Amino acid sequence: MISFFECLGYKSSTESDFKQFWGFFSEHYTQVDLPNLTYRSLLTKQGIEMWEALQDRGKSEGFNFHYHSSTDQSGTLLNRLEAPAKSVDGLFQLQVGAEKDLRVQSLLNLKELSETHTEGYQILFQPPNYHWYEHLTLPCKATVQLAAFPETVRLYPAGTKTMPVGKNEADLGVCYILMHEENQQEQGGDKFPLLQFGGIIRTLTSFVNEVSGKLVYAAVIDTAGMLLDLLIPPDMINQVPKPGMCVQVESWLTGRIREVFPTEPELPFVFLMQTHVAGTYYHDLGVRARAFAFWDELALLREPHNPYDSLAIAVQSPEGEMIGYIPREKNALLAARMDRGEKLVAYLAHRYHHEGQAEQFVIRIYSQKC
Repeated sequence: MISFFECLGYKSSTESDFKQFWGFFSEHYTQVDLPNLTYRSLLTKQGIEMWEALQDRGKSEGFNFHYHSSTDQSGTLLNRLEAPAKSVDGLFQLQVGAEKDLRVQSLLNLKELSETHTEGYQILFQPPNYHWYEHLTLPCKATVQLAAFPETVRLYPAGTKTMPVGKNEADLGVCYILMHEENQQEQGGDKFPLLQFGGIIRTLTSFVNEVSGKLVYAAVIDTAGMLLDLLIPPDMINQVPKPGMCVQVESWLTGRIREVFPTEPELPFVFLMQTHVAGTYYHDLGVRARAFAFWDELALLREPHNPYDSLAIAVQSPEGEMIGYIPREKNALLAARMDRGEKLVAYLAHRYHHEGQAEQFVIRIYSQKC
């Protein structure tokens, strides 16, 4: 079974390491209370996020990790899947690599080593905030930050043309997926769908993990039709990784949904901008915010007599509840359009929780053509 603890430099079998980790997490987590669920999360200075979901009576429903970086992967969210394991909240199915003549190597059937197609391929990942996306209408386009926590990592020198796979060889840079039930790991009743891939290390950084004090390598991997981050603990490899090296990995995949794009409104609406909503701290809707569905239409209301900003544009729920305002640095263009009588519409594109503040909203704004 994949050990996230070992990917962070811990030995999960060592009681002192286990206590040190839980002590750090218990002292630093941020808690968000949702209907029927308590969500605890901690983001370290190095970008490692740890989260725990608790049921009504305080029973742990899942605990896992993610790694935040600047690597984005575009794809299509196809489906939400139930938890494959006791410690996993749930998964998203993501289609990536839909490119012309994409070459995919499948090791599920070694008799068919290579094929060319244009549909891309599907992967599964677990988001840190799975329960926050209950209202998401699928399928939809999305930008996801993918991070691989490996069970095994094999490194090959730069310039390697092929990598051994059993008695066969696989071309460098192709992606093959083992996510069918017969290929899942199983231990103690828990099943984890694993992603296996080969690729090239494009960039590499290292850091000393804030929690364990151990060295961890963070590599950006380029594989067929996909970019993702890979955390590599030194104990898992026999040489120092370097950019240009080839990798062969078996891993558990997590993914932070950074941005979601709905089906664009039909003409005559055109996209103007995407922005966060300012001032939500002063208009905290609390649990009522959970009722907002992704791509719900929100109301924009001009406030020319606002004593603080004559260009103010309020953002409200469909029922007229205040959410916040268009940021001051972005409202001039929109205010001018609204003052000319132009119709603007806004859709809820994303929401996230910022430590110590109310829930934040990201909206996409469209204009109606004359």
